[in-house]
Amino acid sequence: MGRTVSKGRQRVEMVDADEPSVPPAVPRRRVSRWWWAVVPVAVVTVLVVVQVVGGVHERAAVARLSGVPGVVSPVARSIAVRWSPGAGADGIFTAGVEADGAVTGLVHQADGSQQLVSFDDRTGARRWSTTVLDADPKAVLPPEGVSIGSCGRSGDDAVCLATDDYIDYTTLVRGDRTNLVTVALRDGSIAASRPAPGVTSLAVLPGLVVTGAPTRAGGLDVVATDARSDALRWQRREPALSPGLGFVFASERGVGVLMPPGIVSLVAPDGTTVRSWVDASMGYTVEPTSGVVVASSTDAAGRPVSSDVRPGPEVKYPGKRIELSVDDGSIPGLVLTSGAALAAYDRTTGDQRWSSDGGAVGDALVMLGRVYVLTPGGVEAVDGSSGAVLWRTRAPHGATARALVTDGHHVLVAVRRDGAAELVAYGLDTGHEDWRASLPDGIDKVSSSGGLLVGFRDGGVPSVLG
Repeated sequence: MGRTVSKGRQRVEMVDADEPSVPPAVPRRRVSRWWWAVVPVAVVTVLVVVQVVGGVHERAAVARLSGVPGVVSPVARSIAVRWSPGAGADGIFTAGVEADGAVTGLVHQADGSQQLVSFDDRTGARRWSTTVLDADPKAVLPPEGVSIGSCGRSGDDAVCLATDDYIDYTTLVRGDRTNLVTVALRDGSIAASRPAPGVTSLAVLPGLVVTGAPTRAGGLDVVATDARSDALRWQRREPALSPGLGFVFASERGVGVLMPPGIVSLVAPDGTTVRSWVDASMGYTVEPTSGVVVASSTDAAGRPVSSDVRPGPEVKYPGKRIELSVDDGSIPGLVLTSGAALAAYDRTTGDQRWSSDGGAVGDALVMLGRVYVLTPGGVEAVDGSSGAVLWRTRAPHGATARALVTDGHHVLVAVRRDGAAELVAYGLDTGHEDWRASLPDGIDKVSSSGGLLVGFRDGGVPSVLG
């Protein structure tokens, strides 16, 4: 039985222990069915929001990648030749200058003359052309010859070595004309021109022009001059180590000098030696994303190793070096090598970060925290921090993968099968094949040059694709 007790100003209902407490009755409510209609709408709304947010993130990532060196302009399924520089311009994408929406390089004419020509990189229209060597029928470059002429950028100018010397297989064939020419990239006007007898290689750095000229004793005279005034900055002579042709080349940290049989030195812009006598008997490259000189060789057991030619102690990385043709900086200090496995090392210490089963061939793409590589069986994407395989795809049966590029939307792989070549587009996140398309007749390899997708024919002039 209950009783009421007054407690201050509050009334409290006391209930005996043997008297059950009954909660007040809750009035029944009519259950409405309207929420069954709301749930699907809510789910759809959430999905739409997720898709919109995902699309925004994807567009932001693509926009960021579009400014990364080596990422080409978006590629559509219908691939055709947009333009070609024509005969005599074989080296325009490898030994030319890309600036201000144009590709500028040397073009050999049938009469033995050479012109510096600027092509609009979207249409191939000639913006301007300037003769840098006059006509001379004796100086026609033979089909089997490889020109040693090249250009480099110095501010708003292109500095070019225009010569009728060329390489026939491995032999230097001398001509009788070599000029060093500075041309304004804006309109092709010649700012300076002088004879450069004996010069066979050129390296252009900001404000500095460095030439290499072989000596009679087999060494190499290296001379650095001011890009504007032509005043002498410094000079040095590299000794002959074995028969062959030495040459200079440009890098991010200075001037590289390669001497036979494969020894690399690095010289700072002020002429001081940064590194010398680095073994590059298996070749060297200048990494396109970092500008670092990479020397490849073998260890005492004949296994491939590589090292960066740079200041500080030498660090050797075991395995065949994989060049990064695209690097958005999302995995700082990464070095990749391939052997029995794909391995990642720290560039500063040489410590191994991770390894992933299966080797790799060709170049690698580093984007969005991932590593994309060609493998003997296809393509794979690897988490850049752990080495975990995110996805793998296999090349079509009987096909050989020949190149790997990206337009920021897809990983693009050139494959050849049964005499035909195709470009296959895989999604960055999933590896799903989104489309494939035949490459234009005769083209079976592609690469990136600036923001351009360039196709190559064996022994033919390269073409811009799109």
